[in-house]
Amino acid sequence: MDREPTPTDRPAPSPLLLISGVPATGKSTFARWLAENRGFLAADVERGGLARLGLQSEWDQAVSHGRQAGLVAALHALHRPVALDWGYPPSSLPFVEALCSAGVDAWWFDGDRAVARRHFIDRGTVTVDALDRQMTNIQAAWPRLAMFYGRRIIHTVDADGKSVDWAEVIDRIVDQIAQS
Repeated sequence: MDREPTPTDRPAPSPLLLISGVPATGKSTFARWLAENRGFLAADVERGGLARLGLQSEWDQAVSHGRQAGLVAALHALHRPVALDWGYPPSSLPFVEALCSAGVDAWWFDGDRAVARRHFIDRGTVTVDALDRQMTNIQAAWPRLAMFYGRRIIHTVDADGKSVDWAEVIDRIVDQIAQS
């Protein structure tokens, strides 16, 4: 008997996702979830993830010489969906825009920023000064970031500290990609 497809029956979204956003809003957690539950390769750009995939040189070429198409081709050559996790400085938005033009789907994770700040400080992985600089830069660039990401902003942490369901997040991403 035929049945209606369920959200877990949905195909993976465009195989190249860039997950960015406010620190401590679940970017790395979501990328790992995608790897564990949806067959993605997860690459934390700031922690050697591209080197582990053998793509550090392609990334470096994209950053220094504008060769985003070469990076995207190398990512596609992996024959698996890829989730890049990168909490980039807002000054790198033009690079992200170029990645999107080359075929990467970029998403911004946001949420209650006070809760995210507490979570970030509790992790103790980076200095609070670095967090404050990043948040100041995000706030200053927010009009441009919000315009670029538009409907691709996902609120992942609420004021109670509750996180979203990752299956719902990937379903939203899949739906939005299908509509574009």
